[in-house]
Amino acid sequence: MATRTPLITRRPARAQDLFSIIDAIMGILSLITMIITLVTQIRGISAA
Repeated sequence: MATRTPLITRRPARAQDLFSIIDAIMGILSLITMIITLVTQIRGISAA
């Protein structure tokens, strides 16, 4: 495993940036879905 470490470090910075951006987008999307579910639940409670 120690011999494979240089390959990871040699990976282009662009790829790392892309992964971080994708991770951030996924996090934001999950947050939005959580908010939407909360809002719908609140609306359901108020409507009932």
